[in-house]
Amino acid sequence: MLSPLGFLSAVLFSFALSGNLIGNYQSFKWVTRITKSLLMPLLLLMFITTYQGERPHLIYLALGFSFLGDFFLLFNSKEANTFFILGSISFILAHICYFLWFLLFSLPNLISPLMVLTTLFLVPLTIWFWKTICRHGHRYTPSLIVYSLLIDLLVIASTLTWSKGPLLGTLLAFMGALLFGFSDFLIAMRVIGRPADDNVMVMMSYSLAQFLLVCGVVLLAY
Repeated sequence: MLSPLGFLSAVLFSFALSGNLIGNYQSFKWVTRITKSLLMPLLLLMFITTYQGERPHLIYLALGFSFLGDFFLLFNSKEANTFFILGSISFILAHICYFLWFLLFSLPNLISPLMVLTTLFLVPLTIWFWKTICRHGHRYTPSLIVYSLLIDLLVIASTLTWSKGPLLGTLLAFMGALLFGFSDFLIAMRVIGRPADDNVMVMMSYSLAQFLLVCGVVLLAY
């Protein structure tokens, strides 16, 4: 299914991700910056050379906004919260684009067995997350609550593709959405001062999430 250029892009993506993880583990700042900047362009190239479905512009935008999010967060620090805000807005727009693609692809199917099970799992998990961040009274608490709802919508939207395409495509998209949520959860814990991660875990879960989402979209529309 992958064209030679698409296969090459996937291989280069894996190399860039490996380099980024090693750079984070060894604290090689410039290695992590360069490799992180390559991830989304390589994934976009793989998508462009592989996708055969409708509304590709939504995935172009999702990956483009993700690239901007990665770029802005490269310069984030305690003294430069503007970059964190810009990065967060970029990822919000990326989530919206993914959500719209899954929703439009799934219509008129607005319920599935996987969606029901996922909702039953997400509701208590989301409530626990809200309680956790509210206890800390961080200034970003309202924004994190809204952001978590957007992640929930993305995960649920990916489950609506059940029976609309290959099952593997639905499962890959679903796992990608879950991993995206997990990656953002780790970052949220860091924001409120309760870090439960390192950069290696964040980048691993985030990069795999993007890769699985793109692969799921490609398979669903194939």
